[in-house]
Amino acid sequence: MIVATSKRNDLLYFTENNKFDIVLICENKLKARHKIQFENYNIIRNDRALNNGGGTAILIKNTIPYETIHHPSSINNTIVEFTIICIKSDHSNLFIVSLYTNNKENHTFIDELDQLTDALKLRRSCNYYIIAGDFNAKHTHWGNHHTKPKGKMLKEWVDLNHLALRTKLYTPSSATFPSANSFIDLCIADNRLSFTNLMRSKLKTLDYNSDHKAIAFSVITPANIEPIDPSLNKRHDFKKTKWKKFTTHLDLSYTPFIPGNQNLSNNEIDASIEIINNHITNAISKIVPKFQNTNNSQIYLKHHIKKLHKHKSFLISLLNRYYKDPQHISQIIDLATIKYLIDTTNKLLKEEYRKSQTNHWSHVYKSIDHKKSQSFFPQIKRLFRPQSSSAISFFNDYPAKCASLPQNKYAPARRR
Repeated sequence: MIVATSKRNDLLYFTENNKFDIVLICENKLKARHKIQFENYNIIRNDRALNNGGGTAILIKNTIPYETIHHPSSINNTIVEFTIICIKSDHSNLFIVSLYTNNKENHTFIDELDQLTDALKLRRSCNYYIIAGDFNAKHTHWGNHHTKPKGKMLKEWVDLNHLALRTKLYTPSSATFPSANSFIDLCIADNRLSFTNLMRSKLKTLDYNSDHKAIAFSVITPANIEPIDPSLNKRHDFKKTKWKKFTTHLDLSYTPFIPGNQNLSNNEIDASIEIINNHITNAISKIVPKFQNTNNSQIYLKHHIKKLHKHKSFLISLLNRYYKDPQHISQIIDLATIKYLIDTTNKLLKEEYRKSQTNHWSHVYKSIDHKKSQSFFPQIKRLFRPQSSSAISFFNDYPAKCASLPQNKYAPARRR
């Protein structure tokens, strides 16, 4: 759950402290009204539309190129919820799926899992995948004391698709739901992917401010999965651009080499346009300033809030150690006291965030001068009507696009 600002900062602190590139989130419990941004990370989310709870998300470093996959969608599913991104290369795709399933125990679970894998065409050798999250499936094979119907169905599905989908099941090294000693957070991946930093062939578990522990792993991808570098998905502030500096940068970086005394072939024209396009986009990336995120929860972080977060992390680790070895920890502190201290710390954090948010936005509103009409409305619009990001298009597929246009005067005419 990352509805509260303190929970978002818990997530960011946990992510940065462990130096994760990608984080899969289950049960985010977000609604459309919740606006979230993280410094140095992009968040892709699918919120549960009607009922409370549920929802999935993926946090990914903004230096990693990816594509959000909107089809298939889990909006009409009754058990399986997911968010999908794809890291593309010239010849292969790596699908990363954050998955959450509710507690229902029927065969619809397998039907919806099959629909997901079929829609992504995971049987194709060019498609790799990682599916991880809270499966809510118990089986003695991965550490639970007893097997439930969903766990049995999942085990049979993994075994059945071992060849067709190249499935490999990775299970946690310790209980991921400590209070019930349950192993329900799992990962299913393409067996051609190499998983590292495992503990006795099982996934590491990490303490986190949740009733679940996190599972962590590193993946070495095959050489043919090298992501294509698109421009970063950030909005540029062209109004604040110093165009003389922009022009000077282009003059220094680009020297025209197009001859003016001879005709060029179509391929030579396309190559020249692509070179010019690359120099312009590079100049935009280096010279044109970018808009800063206004919904970043880190703006509320103060020194005493950071100290409270560290104290809470210590208490959560202590709680998980208690579940693991109650006899030893109970000699130092009892379970009720640990839970009381965590609850008290959460209340303190909530109050400190409330004060920090109030102070921040009071300062922002007071800094807007309603007497200056030129700047008043743009500032108000920026606060209450944030614009979506826009990417810079490239000319790489220019010939194909132009040739497909009806009666296009720029398409090359056929010679007779």
